[in-house]
Order: sequence, then C-alpha cells, then structure tokens
Amino acid sequence: MYLCVCKAVRVRPVQAALRAGQLQSVEQVQRATGASTACGACLDAVCDLVKREQSCAAEGALAAAAK
Repeated sequence: MYLCVCKAVRVRPVQAALRAGQLQSVEQVQRATGASTACGACLDAVCDLVKREQSCAAEGALAAAAK
C-alpha cells in the first residue's frame, strides 16, 4: 500500500524504518522519502503512522520493563 502516491512511497519500508529507530519524526520521514512534500494530501497518513509506531514502541518498552 502506498503512503504517498506522488512520491511512490510505500507504508512498509517507512514502518520498518520507524520501528528500527532509523526514522523518528514526520520531518525525518519527509526528508528521507519525500512523502507529503508534493501535494500534501498524505500528511495526515504520515503523521498517523509516526504516532502509531511511536506508541507501539513505547508499549513494547513498557512491557519489557515489566518483565
């Protein structure tokens, strides 16, 4: 699935980079991929993906700390 059609950016590679800590913000996603820098229609989707992955990472860290 495409995250940004204008720049042909797919969701999974961005998601993987966020999970690996290679990308940590919307601005980093924009610089690395160009997503949401053309027409801007996907900016909400980029923001949602970054927030979701940050939330998942935080939950994983909390679960690991509880063990």
